[in-house]
Amino acid sequence: MTENNDIPLNIEEAAQVLRVSRPVILRLLNSGQLRGRKVGRAWRILRSEIDAFLQTSEPKPKKKKPAAQEGKAGTEQQDKKAQK
Repeated sequence: MTENNDIPLNIEEAAQVLRVSRPVILRLLNSGQLRGRKVGRAWRILRSEIDAFLQTSEPKPKKKKPAAQEGKAGTEQQDKKAQK
């Protein structure tokens, strides 16, 4: 009997497990970040590969919001000082 982690999933099933879209799964497979096998024209991804991907993948750092500008007057004064 096959263990739960050795069940082959298709792209749609893998997308449901990771709660992402089908194109995201394809991008991960094509980049090598997620391991899978092509069987004919279809991809098969083992559940254990999804678990391994989740263990090794690092979350993207959040983008820092740009600091609020001091206003045009402050920026113009800084530009004038830089030109001198």
